[in-house]
Amino acid sequence: MINLLADLQWNDFLDIFIVFLFVYYLIYFLKDTRAFNIFLGMIVIVIPSVLATILELNTLKWIVKNILPIGIYGIVVIFQPELRKLFENIGRKTAFGRRILNIEELGKLVEDISHASRLLAKQGLGGLIVIQRETGLKEFIDSGIKLQSIFSKELVVTLFQKSSALHDGAMILNGNIIEAASCFLPLTDTNILDKKFGTRHRAAIGLSEISDAFVIVISEERKVISIVKDGVLREVNEILLKKILREELLGEK
Repeated sequence: MINLLADLQWNDFLDIFIVFLFVYYLIYFLKDTRAFNIFLGMIVIVIPSVLATILELNTLKWIVKNILPIGIYGIVVIFQPELRKLFENIGRKTAFGRRILNIEELGKLVEDISHASRLLAKQGLGGLIVIQRETGLKEFIDSGIKLQSIFSKELVVTLFQKSSALHDGAMILNGNIIEAASCFLPLTDTNILDKKFGTRHRAAIGLSEISDAFVIVISEERKVISIVKDGVLREVNEILLKKILREELLGEK
């Protein structure tokens, strides 16, 4: 053991550190998912494999060697949604392009979004407002009509008028800039959603399931405001919406 440590070079320590970080973040992102149990199962397979190599247990080594590739392939096929979310979570840590606002600008944005949502609900205008956060939404922005306009309640109400060519689909915000309107969002696959919720709500949940976006939905028929985050939908009024927006955007408690 002493001789082994003496033979280690600086790049060996770097190698060990990188592997440690990889395993740590893999466990961190997989926790509380179905794939985590499979990951633990893989560890149970890997440990005997290591022992078989060290102790030269050839039969065990052959069995593990042939089982492991099948297990990895099975994980990729069965747990594709979880793995996709894993890589999206990793991507959030390195995402760029998000517009950063100061406290005053964020405060005004919260007021404008809350007011615009109330006006849409009051007039019975359906609306879908997406607030981009760490996860980039370029593919969804590209599906709509580019605007690059400063957010205002007047513009929002105008765009979501039934006579507007852009009233269908979602409006996506990057900071206080409306990147695009009439954007297509992915629909959720969940079957437990109440029938009173329509396509807008399914689209809002669908996007929040694959990103960290904060989504506001205004029901055209029921004139109700809903918020969606991490796949969870919640109906709110203007006062509660403003409070939650301040928590999400300003970090207030």
